[in-house]
Amino acid sequence: MLGVLGELADRDGRWVVVLPEWVGPADREVRRLVSAVHDETGRFPGVLALTPGDGERLVHRVMSIADEYVGLLVVGCWNRSRVLPALVVCAESLGLPVVEVLAGPYVSRWYAPSLHQWVSPRVPPPETPVIGGDPSGGPLPWHQWEAATWPNPALRNHQVRVTELSEPGGRRAYGIGPGTVYLSGPMRGYPNLNVDQFESAARWIKDTFGWGVISPAEADKLRLERFFGLYGRRAGTTGEEIPGVLRSMLEWDLHQVLHADGVVVFGDWRRSRGATAEVATALAVDRPVLEIRRVGHTWAVTSHWDPARKTWSVAEPYRWPDLAGETGNEP
Repeated sequence: MLGVLGELADRDGRWVVVLPEWVGPADREVRRLVSAVHDETGRFPGVLALTPGDGERLVHRVMSIADEYVGLLVVGCWNRSRVLPALVVCAESLGLPVVEVLAGPYVSRWYAPSLHQWVSPRVPPPETPVIGGDPSGGPLPWHQWEAATWPNPALRNHQVRVTELSEPGGRRAYGIGPGTVYLSGPMRGYPNLNVDQFESAARWIKDTFGWGVISPAEADKLRLERFFGLYGRRAGTTGEEIPGVLRSMLEWDLHQVLHADGVVVFGDWRRSRGATAEVATALAVDRPVLEIRRVGHTWAVTSHWDPARKTWSVAEPYRWPDLAGETGNEP
């Protein structure tokens, strides 16, 4: 019924079953899943039942899972959870496999780190009750997940509202501040880790809103220089091949998100493993998120996540997100 765990794990060890807030370890279907994992791997998996307060402990949870387990199994309508989507995206960023068991123990899809994408089985799982049901009152049909607006299943089920974003600049704009925002965007694969775009965006944010800006670009650049000094630089390397670099970067970044008053994201961030983890973490702890886009020699706000309304407001004429073609906001 599972059949993919041995292929996905890159080392010998235990898996962990992560439960959304409304599903308990004593659930009959969860116990069936635990037995199925034992039958396939010869080891009983860990079972982690999340609580709403785990958002503020997200970094600790993620790093503990990375240390103790070889992969995650998530159950039921897990992307309706407040915390679990962020944990899944962070696990993806660290290269951990994730197996989704919507109804069980039958695999609905899985995240393959070697492919950097989610994969569905050739034979769809049978129609059985969803583990834990749906906290909003009923099972969530699979086709609704497929039709949702986010490319990453962990970040779906967030309503999108197209509107005019006419909120003026100022230290209290968009529900943020006065305070400090974390600047998120793609880095790996860009020249000089995309530092020039980070610096330009940070200047615009400070000048427009007066907020302090925490930029990971400079911190990660210094961290890479330290690791390169220890291990030596190889042509074309981004540093993530060096033991501990990627984890060290992500751990620092997520801690900054948790302590910031909001997150501002730019560029083609939906295809960035690090940036999606940072945005997912912000959603888990109810931080406002602004998406900005380079327009000529300046920047403009294109969308805004309002944690009070649980909706994205999207500025005309961007009609975000447009998954049919280019995102239109590459740096």
